[in-house]
Amino acid sequence: MSKLPVIFCAVALLLGGCMAQQPIETSFDDAMAAQAKAQLAPGTGTVKGSAFLRKPNGNFVTAGGEWVYLIPATPYARERFGKLFGEKHYNRAFLGRSVAPADPVYAELMRKQKAHKDGSFKFEDVKAGRYIVSTTLVWLPEDEYFLRGGAMYDEVTVKEDETVEAILSGK
Repeated sequence: MSKLPVIFCAVALLLGGCMAQQPIETSFDDAMAAQAKAQLAPGTGTVKGSAFLRKPNGNFVTAGGEWVYLIPATPYARERFGKLFGEKHYNRAFLGRSVAPADPVYAELMRKQKAHKDGSFKFEDVKAGRYIVSTTLVWLPEDEYFLRGGAMYDEVTVKEDETVEAILSGK
């Protein structure tokens, strides 16, 4: 039997127990849900990009096969990401900040797709507005017990009939 699941569970419990969850002060009320839902209606913009990290040896690892999320940048989403990431756009695996669980309605009002094997992604028919683009990229190096990588995001403004690029690189 592999010892990895036991070690991951122990580390997750240890770190999770040490972090107090930060509350989200902004309520994701009916009006904000309606705003997010309206923003997810079809539009004429496009958000494309790629997600990758540079390993210490200089090689790149891509987010191929990972979910990429397109989230309307409502006040609730912006506060949530601010508390999760602070001033950075990247959190290392197991060392991120802890916030209260997401409002279930908020969690439903986003688009998602899997990144291509090269880490690229493309959301088409995007309505004009401000969005958060987010993914997680983690891997387990050979002969190691701790995950590398983490979560990352970028914030973009989409205009009708335009394509914007989001680079999720941990920077």
